[in-house]
Amino acid sequence: MNTKLANRRNVLILNLPNFDWRYQLHKQMGGGIGFKTLRHHSKWNTPNKIYPITDILYAASLVKKAGHKVVVDDDQFRNSKDYESYLKSLKDTHNKPDFVFVRSSLPSLDSDHNIVGKIKFIWPDTTFYVFGPLFSSQELVDYVKGKKLFDGIVISEIESVIIDIIEKQDVKSISGLYYLNMHGSYVCDKPDRKLVDMEKLPFLAYELVDYKKIDRFIIQTSRGCPKACNYCPYYLAQGNMFRAMSPGRVVDEMRNLSENLGARKIFIHDAVFTLNRYRVVELCDLLIKEKLNIEWECETHMLHLDAKLISLMYDAGNRKITFGVESANEEVLNRANRKFQNWDRTKENIDVCKSLGIKTTAFFILALSGDTVKGALETIKLAIELGPDACHFNLPSLYPGTGAYSNALQEGHIDKRRPKDEIYDIWSSHTPNNPSLTNNITDKQAHLLFCIAGHSVILNNCGKLDRFVRQVKIILYKIMLKGTCLF
Repeated sequence: MNTKLANRRNVLILNLPNFDWRYQLHKQMGGGIGFKTLRHHSKWNTPNKIYPITDILYAASLVKKAGHKVVVDDDQFRNSKDYESYLKSLKDTHNKPDFVFVRSSLPSLDSDHNIVGKIKFIWPDTTFYVFGPLFSSQELVDYVKGKKLFDGIVISEIESVIIDIIEKQDVKSISGLYYLNMHGSYVCDKPDRKLVDMEKLPFLAYELVDYKKIDRFIIQTSRGCPKACNYCPYYLAQGNMFRAMSPGRVVDEMRNLSENLGARKIFIHDAVFTLNRYRVVELCDLLIKEKLNIEWECETHMLHLDAKLISLMYDAGNRKITFGVESANEEVLNRANRKFQNWDRTKENIDVCKSLGIKTTAFFILALSGDTVKGALETIKLAIELGPDACHFNLPSLYPGTGAYSNALQEGHIDKRRPKDEIYDIWSSHTPNNPSLTNNITDKQAHLLFCIAGHSVILNNCGKLDRFVRQVKIILYKIMLKGTCLF
């Protein structure tokens, strides 16, 4: 028998379903650690929007390239309704795999455990590993260790170790892998978290999923964020060191998606896309030369944008930029280690985008540590003055392992008596009912401020009747807010 065929392994990579139809899970977002948002009740019986998960698709491509049989079963594309139908589909669709890799996230962690416990009855002799950027947090690793469900917990970036896990008989030498030993304890002999070389990644394996169901392709061309705002999951999940594909490698990825899969819209999901200006300029020059007929969007930081670069990005196909502003409260920004506070430059960049036809989306967070009611109202005012095409306001979300999470524990904003799964469920949500992280704003006040913000920033885009109704609501919310505090 051919030695290569004899050593060929059957590998199944799973993104498990979410059966709580009240929520949309965003496992690719939040630095890959994920969060969930409430869905309108009228949409509970409709499929969630699909957000392709890049580390799954890069890992699958590596396994395929190594000559093993790999199947990606991402339930976003199947849309399972219940446990019974999902488990039946797994059993009917897949032969017994040698390895199952489960991509988890903070909002799905407890649910993932429940589902995997049932899957293991189908394939009791299969080796199960769990992975994801959430395991950059030691607290979350310890939580999973306590369950003793998986044969291994991967804390390294999955693309950097998946081939070693599949092919090496002795997993003790693999960096960033906790394995369950014969005594029922997890051991990690090389605890350093291994990061992937972005340049060496093969093309995303979109051919292994039903890509025709998505409205845009997601790619990742860099990882790492040296900004290290203390509430942000990016620096936790990806580290502080910026690692990027070369411009030519990025163009090759985009050309492959365009020519072979018909991609016309791409989201470049990097923490700070324009961090290396020279790289972006070279990439844009190449895209202009290639004429790929692709519109793309990116997430970045206003510090690294100006009129000249924005114009070049537009010529290269950029049609949307998202960025964080977070707060107008100086105390909030200082506590969060967010140093950029140049609102004039932010406004100038937004105006340049508008003049070219690039959509802008700004993110804000109310009731972070140090915030006040007055400060939150100033943030809402700032959002209106900046005038991006869309504003997304959130109340705080917390990621175990970040500075904000540690501070919240010390300051008593997290009830240590609650079970861990409840804590993770609360703080992995983006909802109007998230708790405040400052003693200056009560939870009720935070909710009222969230409502005021949501109505205020879209007044200019409303019809006369809708505008009037929203103005009345804003007045009522402000009256209720004034009754709870002194300005």
